Amino acid sequence: MGLRDNVNPAIATLSVLLILVVTVLVVIRAAMLLHKERQAR
Repeated sequence: MGLRDNVNPAIATLSVLLILVVTVLVVIRAAMLLHKERQAR
């Protein structure tokens, strides 16, 4: 309960950055797979 009340802004920023990095990597990987699939046709 106390952890929810005492969120450090640096921790919040770091978590947002990590989420963005993972999202970008997933999108890039999906685009690569889609491109590879289209080339195989």
